[in-house]
Amino acid sequence: MEALAGRFAARFVLSEEEKFEVVCGSDDLNLPKPRFLLVGQVMSLKPICRNRLLSTLKPLWKDENLRIGSLGGGRLLFEATFEVIKQRVLDGCSRSFDKSLIVLADANGKGPPSSIPLTHEKFWVQIHGLDPNDT
Repeated sequence: MEALAGRFAARFVLSEEEKFEVVCGSDDLNLPKPRFLLVGQVMSLKPICRNRLLSTLKPLWKDENLRIGSLGGGRLLFEATFEVIKQRVLDGCSRSFDKSLIVLADANGKGPPSSIPLTHEKFWVQIHGLDPNDT
């Protein structure tokens, strides 16, 4: 077996370019993980159970690794797994919980999440019983 391995190895020789060695130091392995953050608040007078909110939003936002932290004053910090999930949520994914609106804003690079304004939110309204001929 060793003879076969020796003959095989003798036929393959690395070029000078292929001999280039890349050495990763321990610092290279501890690079910060990108974070995909949203700041938000559930517009409700009732107290919010974060575990229930999390179990409701995970399937709606299609993010099994979604995390939620509290910023105080009713503000929440949502951490999505991927940028595409965060963007889908910002572009109009479900933003209600327990019949209350969730106001959201992008928190990446916008300053401290506690100071990001939560003053506007787009949402759909469905109206029934209107006569289209009435103007």
